[in-house]
Amino acid sequence: TNYFECKSDFLTLGEQEKLSKIKSIFNQVRRLLGDKILPPYPVFILSLLRTLDEATYSLNETSYGYCYESLLYFAFKSKARLKENQLTYYLSFIEQLAFDLFKRNNKSFDDTYLKSFYDEYKSTHIIDDFYTLEKNLLDSYILKKYDNTYQFGYKYIYYFLVAKHIAGLINKEEGKKIIKNLFDKLYLEENANILVFITHHTKDNDFIEESVLKAMEPFENIEPITLKKDCNYYSLISGLAEDITKEILQTDISPNKRRKENLQKIDKNSNNYDFTENDVVRPYITAFKAIDIVSQIIKNRVGYLTKEQLATYITELYLTGFRMIGAIGETYNNAKDDIVNDLVNSIIDDIEKMAKNRKYLMKEPADRSKIEKKVNKFFEIINLQICLGVFSKLVESAGINDNKVKEIYSIVAENINSPAAKLVTFSVKAYYYGISVKEIKDFAKEFSKNPVALKILKARVISYVYNNHLNFKKKQQISEILGLQLKPDLRRLK
Repeated sequence: TNYFECKSDFLTLGEQEKLSKIKSIFNQVRRLLGDKILPPYPVFILSLLRTLDEATYSLNETSYGYCYESLLYFAFKSKARLKENQLTYYLSFIEQLAFDLFKRNNKSFDDTYLKSFYDEYKSTHIIDDFYTLEKNLLDSYILKKYDNTYQFGYKYIYYFLVAKHIAGLINKEEGKKIIKNLFDKLYLEENANILVFITHHTKDNDFIEESVLKAMEPFENIEPITLKKDCNYYSLISGLAEDITKEILQTDISPNKRRKENLQKIDKNSNNYDFTENDVVRPYITAFKAIDIVSQIIKNRVGYLTKEQLATYITELYLTGFRMIGAIGETYNNAKDDIVNDLVNSIIDDIEKMAKNRKYLMKEPADRSKIEKKVNKFFEIINLQICLGVFSKLVESAGINDNKVKEIYSIVAENINSPAAKLVTFSVKAYYYGISVKEIKDFAKEFSKNPVALKILKARVISYVYNNHLNFKKKQQISEILGLQLKPDLRRLK
């Protein structure tokens, strides 16, 4: 925000326009930072902001690759003081080095390996003497050295360079074999990130098709959820949705403050757990990684894909997400009775132990039916949160901030023709293009006899209201349409 507030054109914007611009650039920077592939240090964020700001084109095609390459240029020129005509020699060397390490499945190496690789490279390429090269690579922090061990300074450097080299081999047998091996273990962080980076370097259609098929594979035999009344997942959250308590719409929420709180919550909830060895969780990781790859392909290639291709890829993203939810629901349904029974028994045992430890007699036994009801409600909340979480992932992955693409999401929703698809499309449009009172009214009417879909619609709309600058009149209209309890802004009443 501070970066943009220094710019004169930003100062002339209205509050909502400022928020939209910050949100758009934030999404681009977050995508470039990736999942810990580039540390969120100010120097990197400011460099990316400047690159994004100075770009004379919209960031698509291979332009994300351009951003990463710009960081490498910046490191070489500002830290190692390399001249313009030296850069290509160094970029070629580190690309070959990264790919050789990738083939050896080894990201760390010693002096002996580096000198041996250098001698072999120098026999066929032009490059500085070894000690000058080593100094420049260390000064630019392209490489770092601890004791006698080297490795690339940041993950993005390694992933970017390996992916760039593989992209050049993608139509050769060697490249096809590498791509297949990466997809076979897509749940591994390194494989998934290299594949995402390859999307910055190639427009190869076979690669795109393989990505789509891989996204479908883990749950291809699972029925995607629809959130219609005959949908199995519907029954898991219907009790919660039919609760007659009115949801509250507060009118004094600051969008800027809410956005800050949401980001702090995301940071707090982020973890470093490694689930790749868990056979149960692994298919979900694979599906999520595949969604990321297909998402990146869509965003990078939106100008090259036909409307039909865009609709096909976005449809597959939707259905993959819906199958994931369906798989979770199926697993829970199969074990529901045992899970609830074990948890209820555990709670009752704990209550009785507490009573015994405190040496008092319970007037009557713990009410099993009440405890069971609360446990069931707890799992309804969990299942609703899972559904909303996957929907949010689809919004982030499938969404493109370009009005020319807006109609595609409506086509996808119509083709799938389910409340789930319509709600995701509504959420995509709300996040990237805004929503109208008429649109909310139309969906409220359509979902009036579907409590689950209506509850999710309310949740999406409330989130939109809290994260955007809307006038009081519009908030009133929304609350009336959705039957929300309006909590007025006390400051307006003073």
